[in-house]
Amino acid sequence: MMRYYVKLCYKTCFLLFLISSTLVIAQNDSLKYPPSSKSNVAALNFKDTDIKDILRSLAYEYKTNIMVDNNIATKISTALYNVELFNVIKMIAEDNGLEFGYDNKRFFVRKVIEKPLPKPIEPEPEIDYSSGKISIKVNEIEVNKLVEKLREKTSMNYVVIASTVGKVSGTLAKVNLEKGLKILFQNNGFNFVSKDSIYYISYSSNNLASENNNTKQQKQAYWVSAHEEKISIDVSQASLDRILNDLAAQMGLQIIKLNSPTANVTVRCSDVTIERALEYLFKGTEFSYRKDKDAFIVGNKSSKSLEETKLIKLGYLRADNLKEKLPTNLTQGISVNVSLEHNALIFSGNHENIRTIEEYIKLLDKPVPQVLIEAIVVDYNLDNSLQYGISAGTGDSSTVNRRNKWLPGMDVTVSGSKLNKILNSAGSINLFGKDLDIAKLGKLPDDFYLNLKALEQNGVANVKSKPLLATLNGHTASLKIGTVQNYVFNDVVPFQSTISTNFIEKERIEKIEANISFEITPWVGPNNEMTLEIKPEFQTPIGDFVPDKKLIPAINTRSFFSTVRLKDGETIILGGLIQEKEIESEEKVPLLGDIPLLGKLFTSTTKKKSKGELMIYLTPRISYGDDTGYSNYNYSK
Repeated sequence: MMRYYVKLCYKTCFLLFLISSTLVIAQNDSLKYPPSSKSNVAALNFKDTDIKDILRSLAYEYKTNIMVDNNIATKISTALYNVELFNVIKMIAEDNGLEFGYDNKRFFVRKVIEKPLPKPIEPEPEIDYSSGKISIKVNEIEVNKLVEKLREKTSMNYVVIASTVGKVSGTLAKVNLEKGLKILFQNNGFNFVSKDSIYYISYSSNNLASENNNTKQQKQAYWVSAHEEKISIDVSQASLDRILNDLAAQMGLQIIKLNSPTANVTVRCSDVTIERALEYLFKGTEFSYRKDKDAFIVGNKSSKSLEETKLIKLGYLRADNLKEKLPTNLTQGISVNVSLEHNALIFSGNHENIRTIEEYIKLLDKPVPQVLIEAIVVDYNLDNSLQYGISAGTGDSSTVNRRNKWLPGMDVTVSGSKLNKILNSAGSINLFGKDLDIAKLGKLPDDFYLNLKALEQNGVANVKSKPLLATLNGHTASLKIGTVQNYVFNDVVPFQSTISTNFIEKERIEKIEANISFEITPWVGPNNEMTLEIKPEFQTPIGDFVPDKKLIPAINTRSFFSTVRLKDGETIILGGLIQEKEIESEEKVPLLGDIPLLGKLFTSTTKKKSKGELMIYLTPRISYGDDTGYSNYNYSK
C-alpha cells in the first residue's frame, strides 16, 4: 500500500513539473513578440492605399507598436481574412520588398538597406621597360597607382597635377617611352607633357567637360596630340577654346586670347606645324590669330591687334608685274606696296589673308624656263645651183638617168625640170650625205656648218643671218638687222607772198629700210616640249641700194607666220619663200660708151633673172638656270 502511494506521489510530481515547464515556456515565448502579435485579424481590405496608412491603422486597432520608415511611399491593394496580426504585418512588408523586423515591444518596417559589395581587388599593371622601350598592359587602373608603378619601373620623374584622378586602360608593346605614354594618357583623357626631364600628367579639357556633363549622350570624337613640334587633331564639333587649351598645355604655348573663341569645329589633320593646325582650326570661323615672337594672339578677324605687315621677297618674278596680277578676292582688305630695291611685295592686313596670299605667291614664284633659240637663215640661189652639173630643159625627166655631183658632200639624182618641185615638196632629200625632211622636224647633222660654208663659197647658198636669241617662257624674242639708206631730193615748193607767187627749192630726205627681223615666242610644256610662234620678215632691195642714186629702189618683202611644236634641241626647217629678181648689168667701151647718143653703139646691156629660196633652220633649247639646257650647243662655232 505504501508502495502505491509512493508511485502516485512520483506521478503527481512529474505531472506538476510538466505543467509548470509548459507554462514557463509559453510565458517565455510570448515575451519574444510585440503586444497582440497573435491577435486574429478577421478582415483587412484596402485599395491603392499607402503602406504607412495601413500599418498605422493596424497598430491603432490592435493596440500594438509598429515603426514605419517615413521614406516608404509605396501604395498597395490587399485583402486578407482570419490571419494573425504578426503574419499580416510580415506579408505586407516582405511582399513589397521592405525589411521586416520586431522585438518584444514593437514591429519594424523599413526600406531594405543594401549592404555594400566587397571592394574588388584592383588588378596590378603589367609594365616592362628596357633600353628606352616600354611594354604596358593596364585595365581600369587608377592614374596615381599607374604613375607609382611607372616611377618604380622606369626610374623617371613623374608629377600628377593636384586633383587629377581617373582610370587608365590600354596596351602598348615595345614603343618609345615618351611617345607611348603620351598616346596612352591622351587616349584616356589626360594631358601628358614633358618638360626639363619631368613628365606632367593632368586632366585634359575634354575629360573635364565630360565629367561636368551629366547626360548619358555618347561622347563626340576628340583627339588632340602634340609630339616633337607636330600636331595631330581629330575632333568632331569640339569647342575651339578647349582645343586651344589642350595645345597650350601639351606644347607649353603662350596663347593670348583677346576674346574666348566660342565656335565648335570639326577638324582632322596629322603631323602638321602649329601654324598650319591653327589655320585649319580657324578656317570658316570669325576668329584668327597672329604670331608675336613666341606667343600666339587669338581673337576676332576684325580686331586691329591681329593685323600685321610682312615683306615677301620674290625669287623669279618681278614685284611690280606680280602686284597687278594678284586676284582681287585675295587682296580685299589688304594693303599691297612694291619694294623695287628688294624685288618684294609689302602686305599689311589680317594675318590669315596674308598667309593665303603668301601660299598663292609660292605657287607662282618658280624658276621660269629660259629658251635659247638658234636660227640660221639661208638664201639658196637656184640658178647658180643649176650651173654645177644640173641643166635646165624641157625634156622628159625619165631620160635623165645619171648620178651627178652637186658640190662636195651632196649627191642627188634628179633632172633639172624637177628641181624646183623637190625643193618645194615636203619630202626628204639627200643633203650633205644626210637625209633631211624639209617639211618635218629633225636634227641638224653634225657637219652642217662646214658643208654650208662650202655651199656659200661656191655661190649656191648665202647665209643671211645666224642670230642667237634668248627669252623667258611666254615672252617674245625679237631681232632686227638691216640697213637704212637716206635719199636726198630737192623739191620745188611754191611760196605765196602778198605780191606774187615764188618758188623755192627745199631739200627732202627719204629713209629706206632693208631689214631682216624675227619675232619668236616660245611656250615650254611638259616633257621638254615647246610650242613656238614664229614671225620672220625679210626685206630685200631690188637693184642698187646706194644713196647716190636718185631713184629709190623697190623693197621686196618676204614674211610668214607659223606655229609649230617640237622638243628640246630639235630643229625645224621652214622654207618655200621663193624670190625672183632681175639683175641688169652694163658693159661699155671706155670713153666711147659715154658719148651721148652714139655711146649706145659702144654699150652692151645684159639682163639676168635669178631665183632664190629662203630657208630657216630653228633650234630651241631649254634652260632652268643651271646651264644644262645649253650643253648641246657649241659656242666655238
